[in-house]
Amino acid sequence: MLVVAAFVCCMGSITSDLGVLLGWLLALGWYWVAVFVHEAGHAVAAAACGWRILVFVAGPFGYHIHNREFAVIPRSKRSEFAGFVLPTPRSAAVWTRSRAAIISAAGPLASVILALVSGAVAITSRNADLGGGFDLSLTAAGLSLMSTATALITLTPSRAGKRASDIQQVTQSLRTDDAKWLKTRAIARLYGLVKHQIRLRDLPTWMLEESRIRTCDDNVLMRGHEALEIAIEMDKQVVDAKLVREMLCDFRERHGDDAWTGSSAAYLAAVWERDRRAARASLWQGDIEEELRPFAFAAEAAIAALEGDGSAATLLLKHMRKAIRQKSAFSDCSFRDIEQQVLGLLPT
Repeated sequence: MLVVAAFVCCMGSITSDLGVLLGWLLALGWYWVAVFVHEAGHAVAAAACGWRILVFVAGPFGYHIHNREFAVIPRSKRSEFAGFVLPTPRSAAVWTRSRAAIISAAGPLASVILALVSGAVAITSRNADLGGGFDLSLTAAGLSLMSTATALITLTPSRAGKRASDIQQVTQSLRTDDAKWLKTRAIARLYGLVKHQIRLRDLPTWMLEESRIRTCDDNVLMRGHEALEIAIEMDKQVVDAKLVREMLCDFRERHGDDAWTGSSAAYLAAVWERDRRAARASLWQGDIEEELRPFAFAAEAAIAALEGDGSAATLLLKHMRKAIRQKSAFSDCSFRDIEQQVLGLLPT
């Protein structure tokens, strides 16, 4: 209702013949401003708390600061309705529950401040005559309503199964048991960074070390950490194939075989060991989770390229790129190099 009222105010603020159209565009502009200020609140608070901002998305526009890439972000690829900020602590010293709560609360606070300021402008300019068929009071009221709606959305608990709203993140940060929070925070943050296209070999080493220590007594968490360590080794500029093979064999003995292990072993054999038979034998034949499909396509493409089947390799790489685009609007630097590695296997 607030958003609709904001659109009505904006369309009523312009009395020219094109008032409805211009008012509609103005309302969309105010929507983006309200979202930008909200996300900027998160970003400023994160910087003040000693955290880094890796990704900043406001509405359909996003900038991957770590990868230095602009992108248009469709609604389906935004972790929140309007936008999102991806902050991460620079060190364990600044990684506290209170600072995480402050960062989450700063977005709604920025929205409330913008709503109050623009609301004050709307009230004080009610009798102002700027001429030209433009009503400053209604325009400011539109921005105030839009920012109020943004604040209320993020202060309302999300439905079950949806990403936690800002208010839920604040309460979770303050209520979570210290031992539980410390146990899972590193491994959860690392996988969150990878999900948002932070390159594997660029993950913070101090956070990886904390993850290794915190997960050592939990088989499920340790499995996730060890898989991440193997993936990092395979993402390095110079890959030690012997070391990765030993890590994979040890991983398989303790955790069993699955789609990720099979794809990793197949890719390693094809690209770094140039063993066509071992690669084909290692390739996983069962069901593959959606998040693993890009790498599974890459492993199969590498085998096809090593076997000299350029058409199959090219088609599989196309499927790989499509699967990556379904996950994120930003580029994946690791898979960009993977594609070049696969193409390098094709006969000249």
